[in-house]
Amino acid sequence: MLTAANVPGASIAVVHDYQLHWANGYGVADVASGRIVTTETRFQAGSIRKPLTAMAVMSLAQEGQLALDADINASLRSWTVPESDLTRTQKVTWRSLLSHTSGSDDGFGFPGYKPDAPRPTPVQMLNGESPSNVKAVIFARPPYLFYQYSGGGTTIGSRSALRRDDRGSARTLGALARRRAYTLARGGLLD
Repeated sequence: MLTAANVPGASIAVVHDYQLHWANGYGVADVASGRIVTTETRFQAGSIRKPLTAMAVMSLAQEGQLALDADINASLRSWTVPESDLTRTQKVTWRSLLSHTSGSDDGFGFPGYKPDAPRPTPVQMLNGESPSNVKAVIFARPPYLFYQYSGGGTTIGSRSALRRDDRGSARTLGALARRRAYTLARGGLLD
């Protein structure tokens, strides 16, 4: 199957009753060195973050903990959508970020990073700063004008501080999404 898919390596895990039942690695993780894939090999997750983020956002919106049509800047702490003529009247919202209609123009086709390469922070990625290997997220048109895929939109949303934990620290959507996905899966709601 690896040959047919033109993939040098893959790993498979089978989960049964929320427990790891079986896992194995196949092929090579690094073609140049010949390093084999094991059950500990990390792979780039790609766009799996988008549906998980959407699930967490919609769940929180349903519970009244998040407003889909509120200005996203109200909850951003480390980076904000720049104020401009394009965003002054219609603000960038969760609804626009999730539907790829926020007006962002980033050309994100996330190439990933080599295992030994330095990793950028989310803010470096949003600003297109080294060591990021993607362009900066810019807003090229008003929100809701039309659909244009934006990987940067999910990155923006993941920086959103939604609520404070027991110690008073802001929790980001990214942290809440991971917890929410686990909780929903454990409760059988994703079956």
